[in-house]
Amino acid sequence: MRARLALVAVLTAAACGKTTQEMGAKLAGPSAVAPYRGYSQEDPANVRDYLAVASARADELRILDLSDEKPLLAPVQFAPLSVPTGSRPARLASASLHDGGADALVVVPGGTAEVQLVETWTTSTRVVPGATVDLDALAGRAEILSLAGAPEPVWDPGTSSWVPAPGRARILVGLTEGRVAVVPL
Repeated sequence: MRARLALVAVLTAAACGKTTQEMGAKLAGPSAVAPYRGYSQEDPANVRDYLAVASARADELRILDLSDEKPLLAPVQFAPLSVPTGSRPARLASASLHDGGADALVVVPGGTAEVQLVETWTTSTRVVPGATVDLDALAGRAEILSLAGAPEPVWDPGTSSWVPAPGRARILVGLTEGRVAVVPL
């Protein structure tokens, strides 16, 4: 009887000791990650550092705040923010626009040659409708093997060198058959 009362006391103390539970990112088959700078509903006035994580089994991106490593919450605040993408997002890349604002972030759904732009410059954080580049139309039956963000270079006569163009960047896309595509942003 004493053991049972001790067990009840321990369980009651444990239940009363913690009133909230931290929410995890709830990732479903993480397939790619990319750090980027952008805006969010949690801090709409400031550009902050985030980590986009592609969840291939859930057809979405989850966003982690790099300052505290916690997921951004959905507007209803009961679940992590979900950014729907094409099926099975497989690749992510970001590129600085070298203008002090948000970075460009792109996602490639698995089995496609589409590069989708994610809105990071507002608090919407969504795939931008109509801003998808289909590389099949340009490269014919291409398969995307890799992505990388890069600055758009511009010649600076003052320094006699190439410098990043403010407000511009590009995504370098490694394709099958030894090809590379350049997607300007």
